[in-house]
Amino acid sequence: MVAKITQKDALKSSQDFELEKIDTAVMMLEQYVDSEDVRPLIAALAGLRADPKDESLLAQVVNTFNELGIMQGTVLTYAPYVGTLLTGDPFDNH
Repeated sequence: MVAKITQKDALKSSQDFELEKIDTAVMMLEQYVDSEDVRPLIAALAGLRADPKDESLLAQVVNTFNELGIMQGTVLTYAPYVGTLLTGDPFDNH
């Protein structure tokens, strides 16, 4: 089953994203996931990194992640911070 995240779910997460972790997520995906399917997500993450307060960029990350289908698991394996971006930190660790 493929997870579907809504923008409302993502917006519940803190808008104080950890920019270093976004950088790490992009680097890990570029280095370890050789798939054209993931390139739009990498671009969306880079956009969010550039302007973390822009909710439309977060929506782009959400929509791009939802379109990944089975590749969602691969993304979350190599870039687990993406899951935190999309759903928030259940332990409120910042």
